[in-house]
Amino acid sequence: MLSGTLGLANPETGEFCIAKEGEALFFRKETWHHGFNLGNEQVRVLEFFAPPPAKGTSGPYARTKPYIEIEQSRYGQSRSIGRWPMDADAQRKARTIHSMRDADLLLSLDRQTQGAYTGLYCATDQLTVGKTTLLSGKRTGMERHKGDECLYLVSGILNIHVPDAESQVWFELNPRDGFRRVSITNIST
Repeated sequence: MLSGTLGLANPETGEFCIAKEGEALFFRKETWHHGFNLGNEQVRVLEFFAPPPAKGTSGPYARTKPYIEIEQSRYGQSRSIGRWPMDADAQRKARTIHSMRDADLLLSLDRQTQGAYTGLYCATDQLTVGKTTLLSGKRTGMERHKGDECLYLVSGILNIHVPDAESQVWFELNPRDGFRRVSITNIST
């Protein structure tokens, strides 16, 4: 969440989660979801979707599933009433939507410079999403991996060095700027 308070419900199961600024919600394919602005400010969401909708994973896929009428939607899990919190472990295992806060992230420290740390929201066969905190005046070591890479800058100014680029090798990002490199191999900030 970039700003605001988002409520996300799975109308089939009744699961309901809330994400505030700096938090995230994760769900996999075949998860119906209804979103709600639960605050007084605009909700700004940074969404990652894999495989991409261009491959028919969104609208065309959804049209193959039965539509859930609003009257049939569930926005709570009443079956846990009378068994809460004793039922918490079973509910956690059955979740289709996962709230992700800083304490839930898979953390790593930049081993080359110790100038940045990254927390992963998810790392699946289709998508890896995380957030990196770069300490003031520090840099990261060179990162090498296959696949595309996207960055979104929340605050500060970020200089990116892509030594393998065919033309421009330095890029500057300001807050709310995005950056994408296809089939990236080397990058540092």
